[in-house]
Amino acid sequence: MHVAFVFQRLQQVEWLVEVRNLREVHEQVTMYALRRLINVGIGLPPHASVEQALTQLQVLLRAVEDWQDRAKSCLDLKYVLFFNFTVLLRNSNPNHSYLT
Repeated sequence: MHVAFVFQRLQQVEWLVEVRNLREVHEQVTMYALRRLINVGIGLPPHASVEQALTQLQVLLRAVEDWQDRAKSCLDLKYVLFFNFTVLLRNSNPNHSYLT
């Protein structure tokens, strides 16, 4: 096997381990961590496992951004109705991530 090929596979595996670790420790799931992993993953050589993990991270990032936008819009209102908060809490963040 060529050394460059082995090195590429090693990079892919290390990145996939990082992704798995992030998923297992919900406290580490932040928008910054997701963006960082996506940026690193985009730079890796293509592989089905990497592409699948990238897609999952991008979907999760979009969900976290959407949830944060909804929470921010509620907090930005001068007169926030109790109903807005109850709806927000009822549809609470199922992604187990922390907002920044």
